[in-house]
Amino acid sequence: MFIPLLIQLISAELASFHPAQEYGLSNSYDSGNLQFAHYIQASEGEGNGDGGLGDLYEDYNSTADTSSFPKEIIQPDSYRLVTRYSAVGTQNYVCNNTQWALDSANADLFTQPGQILAKHFFLDTPDSFGGRPTWKSNDGSQVTGQVLTKVVVDEKSVPWLVVQRTSGSNTGIFGQVNVVLRVKTVGGIAPSSSCVAGQTVKVNYSSDYWFYSANKGTSDMVKLTSSATRLSAGLIALIVVLFSQ
Repeated sequence: MFIPLLIQLISAELASFHPAQEYGLSNSYDSGNLQFAHYIQASEGEGNGDGGLGDLYEDYNSTADTSSFPKEIIQPDSYRLVTRYSAVGTQNYVCNNTQWALDSANADLFTQPGQILAKHFFLDTPDSFGGRPTWKSNDGSQVTGQVLTKVVVDEKSVPWLVVQRTSGSNTGIFGQVNVVLRVKTVGGIAPSSSCVAGQTVKVNYSSDYWFYSANKGTSDMVKLTSSATRLSAGLIALIVVLFSQ
């Protein structure tokens, strides 16, 4: 008599357990070996902004391996990786007299094709600390920063960057971010040709963005374990109540 009722109650309890939604884990990189497409539209030559487009496929692992990163990019061990995304977009240039200069950028950030989790753009005017590059999550949180470090890894691609937070939200996934890395870049460099003042061009690029918190804090896995422990305790209490009747 009690067994079917117990099974029904346990099923209902499990159905209501959504740790990914509770802790925003759906915005983090996936925890298993996962293949997904960058679906880049990055030019094969020096940023001509059109033609010669291709797709890039990358294997993502649950471990955040920085062993191949330049030493100038690697963050201290005390920093916690909050999340990381792949990105596809454009580097936007304007001609100052006869030379191209970076004006802004636009990109979609994702962990799987078709699932845009955040946007990258530049503020129209710098914040009070001079920051313009901005990342905004679907949860409404955002972080703006200023470039601290540039490292050229591939002369045909935009540099890898370390961006220090200058302003942003106090809550949400980006509310805890202090440093943003732009790594694994493909394409995006300015055209090598001369230009006319005021002329603009958008050059396709792709990259990965890694978001770090200076506060080690409590990891998502610890939170997940804690939530699972609470669920188990609740189920045990339920069993005791049922069988004591």
